[in-house]
Amino acid sequence: MRKINECIIHCTAINKDLSIEDIRKMHVGQGWDDCGYHYLVRHSGTIEVGRPLWIMGAHCRGHNKNSIGIAFNGLNEFYEEQFQSAASLIFDLQQIFGDLKISPHNKYSNKRCPVFDVSIIKGLIDGMEKLRTSYME
Repeated sequence: MRKINECIIHCTAINKDLSIEDIRKMHVGQGWDDCGYHYLVRHSGTIEVGRPLWIMGAHCRGHNKNSIGIAFNGLNEFYEEQFQSAASLIFDLQQIFGDLKISPHNKYSNKRCPVFDVSIIKGLIDGMEKLRTSYME
């Protein structure tokens, strides 16, 4: 397994609730091997798997080698279910890979993606960690 130390958060920039297969068709249509993201968070909060984790993503130029790409469906409208599900996913991934840096795609590119503050996700994960810690004591 490749070394993973970061989750990079994206948005699809389309308000339509796309499936991972829709994204895959778009990316393959652009000449890519597969979907560039590892996970897609749909409007309902359902998580769909794109590219397998052991394969480097194609979601953030220069930062794919050690990262996981997570895309939220949406342009400027996102749902509480999406944030809750993404936080749960990253919390679970941290149990496998250790502490993961959570970064917005726009930190590394000249894009607005995502158009929300990823600290929302970090706050939810912190709450999960506190709950887990208090349960373990």
